[in-house]
Amino acid sequence: MVQLVSSGHSPASAESWAAGCKAWATAAPEAIDAFAATRVRMHWAFARQKPEESWLRAMAEAAEAWADHRGVTVA
Repeated sequence: MVQLVSSGHSPASAESWAAGCKAWATAAPEAIDAFAATRVRMHWAFARQKPEESWLRAMAEAAEAWADHRGVTVA
């Protein structure tokens, strides 16, 4: 998801693509939400460690966009 969104896909189109994967299609929505929240925290941690790496910030922003699309609140 995060890589697709970072490369220009909307979160909705990225999820539409993933829906064709059996593991994704059968996953509990709560599990996907937890995964999305974890990705946001992970990518921001990486971006803060190396602020000179713009791609890390781009991945964190993409993770946030995906989590926002899902309505996931990240604390």
